Amino acid sequence: MLDLGASEQSGLTEDPAEGLVAELTAHAVEDGSPAHAAAEIRRRGAVGEMPIGMYRLSEVLAPVSAAVPAQRVPDGEPGEVVEVVRQYPCAVLDASSPAKVAENLAAVLRDGKRVLVSGVDAEALSAVRDALPAPLHGLCLDSPPPLSDAELRELRSLLVTATPGTRVRLGQALPNPNLVPTADRVAALCRAAGGRGYPPRDGVDLLPELLGGLDSGRLAALMDTARRCMGTLAALDPRGDAEWTGPLLERVLLGSGREKFDSLLRRTTDVVLSADMLRDAGDQMAVVGALPPGAVDQLRAYVNYLDAGGRARLYFRSPQQKAVQPVLRHLRLDGLPLKDSTALHHALAFVELIEAMDTIGAHCRALQIPEPRNVPGVAELNRQLDRVEEAARAAEHLRHEVLFIHPTSPVPVPDLHAVEHVARTIVETGGESAMARARDELTGLADRLWRSMPPSGVAPEFGVLVGALREMSLPAYLDAQAMLAAARREQADQRRQEQLLGRLRAAAPGLAALWEEEGPRRFTQGTARFVPLDELLDGLPAADTADLVLLLGAGSLGAENLLVAAAAPRLVAVSTGFASTPPAPAGGEDTVLDTLRRAGVPVIVAGGDGAAASPEVPAQPAASAAPAHAPSAPAYVEMPAPPPGVSEVPPPPLDLAVDTSNDMDAGDGAADGPAPPFTVPAQREAPTQEADPSGRVGNRRARASGSVDEPTEQPEVETEYVVLPLGIVARPVESADDRGDDQRAGA
Repeated sequence: MLDLGASEQSGLTEDPAEGLVAELTAHAVEDGSPAHAAAEIRRRGAVGEMPIGMYRLSEVLAPVSAAVPAQRVPDGEPGEVVEVVRQYPCAVLDASSPAKVAENLAAVLRDGKRVLVSGVDAEALSAVRDALPAPLHGLCLDSPPPLSDAELRELRSLLVTATPGTRVRLGQALPNPNLVPTADRVAALCRAAGGRGYPPRDGVDLLPELLGGLDSGRLAALMDTARRCMGTLAALDPRGDAEWTGPLLERVLLGSGREKFDSLLRRTTDVVLSADMLRDAGDQMAVVGALPPGAVDQLRAYVNYLDAGGRARLYFRSPQQKAVQPVLRHLRLDGLPLKDSTALHHALAFVELIEAMDTIGAHCRALQIPEPRNVPGVAELNRQLDRVEEAARAAEHLRHEVLFIHPTSPVPVPDLHAVEHVARTIVETGGESAMARARDELTGLADRLWRSMPPSGVAPEFGVLVGALREMSLPAYLDAQAMLAAARREQADQRRQEQLLGRLRAAAPGLAALWEEEGPRRFTQGTARFVPLDELLDGLPAADTADLVLLLGAGSLGAENLLVAAAAPRLVAVSTGFASTPPAPAGGEDTVLDTLRRAGVPVIVAGGDGAAASPEVPAQPAASAAPAHAPSAPAYVEMPAPPPGVSEVPPPPLDLAVDTSNDMDAGDGAADGPAPPFTVPAQREAPTQEADPSGRVGNRRARASGSVDEPTEQPEVETEYVVLPLGIVARPVESADDRGDDQRAGA
């Protein structure tokens, strides 16, 4: 007997799948199909492409020291095989007829699996194929499909994602991509036309769109303000020798230097006017020494006295004349003392000019600008200050207009650079005439694009695209372009789907018809290929071409045929009577089922319906009716010693002479009989409806107590639970089975 599975020794570097291949082929025919399959598996393993099915099989067959757990208890419905196949890499299907095999195969196909049905008996393969439901005959392939695995996945994905809206794409006309304007061009035209372009980066970038919403009169006034601001800013330093004008303008416009600037401007203006008065006498005017305090006020009072009709006297001098005498001693006109009124006016202007120069110097230092050294310097400073004043007024006007350009979209102007940026942006828009030209160009693009399409059969996304051009809205145009791109992808997908379906239809019309059929499950159906076992082992398919191998007649096949697991990641072995057949004695030739039985794989009991059993196991005859005085049949089938590696197994058969019905009815779980030699694992409790759908157990208990009458109707089918080393398995039995009620209830 083969000891299949991964070794428990540590420190081994051998691949478990390679070790399993060596063990399976140890007793195989040298030039047989299993040997050919083993050579192919080794070749793939050498290049790093060991089939995943061999790895999974090695894990399933690995010896374990723990007890064999209770296996799955299906309801006997075909849908149960789907759940088992999804969860376990290996399983056994106990089916009594080809119809039952086909029933479970149909469930797997509806789940979308690609199935390889194989076996040594060609008649059994044909019988299972003929027993499939008529709607699924199209899923049966005689040869590999004409599409590659990637193309099949692509086709199924296209079919699943197709909708009624995408299926009509082939009949719709889409514009030529070369005729569709680019987003950048439309964005530039929308911005020039006063429409919505790219999202604004800041408030200044929003100005063209805001200007497009203004009426023509206000737009023209704003354009004039911006041009005036640009002109005054450009004239601040025409010669490039007054770099201080820009910082001064920013402090005056946005800082706290406005008051000092206005004072300095007045002072320089007064100095320029005074210098014009002293143009003739200024060169002859001089001040000797330092003037006393209050000299300007005393001199102004004396000049006003003379202008009012007063006279300068040698004797009996007026108070004004007496007070101004100390001041007049310091003034000279061409080296002579000042006596007449005109000369005194010049002297007053000269003294005031001297004091104004001192004040101008203090203001220049406060404003951080150069100080003038003489009267011509003051005149040049006055001209520069006039330019700054004009630029400040123009910038303030522009800030006011921009701040209220739109009630919900104010544009902040925090510094002089922003003022210049705003003015330049407004001027660059070109005004109403430039916007009108951009609007006409956008309309022309929309008209040319519309005329390029046929009058009917146009995709609806095309109309949205043209409408966005006419609206001069770039966001709407980008959305329309995205919709148009999606329509192109859907149309390309439909063309690809038609191309792949055409190739599939030429080689497998039935499969193509089923995949094209309308319905909720039309795209989830798999495929089935019926391949003889020798042919399958001689030519193992490539990876990812099948999901499941359904091996018929596994009870009579040698263990070396487990190499068929290399064809798919999952394996389901089919045999009749597996649930009630005891394990083969040790020392004999292993079969596929013997190996899987020792591994404790799940068992799916398809049940019997009176049809012929599978070829490898004869059908079990119905039990004959037992006489009334005969003891009840045992509740458990006979079992040999536990297999190697199993420490817990179900209890041995009960003694026929001991009646266990009372103990079962008592519900305490105790049995009168010899103690089991092994630990009994916890078994799954059968549901009441499954164990006795008609409530016969309850009726028997009632009859024992004498509370109710015996029922007159019996169910046609009941469920029989059989305990094997694999655990508990369930199978339906015919009502003709006349075994005792206590046996079925106890089991």
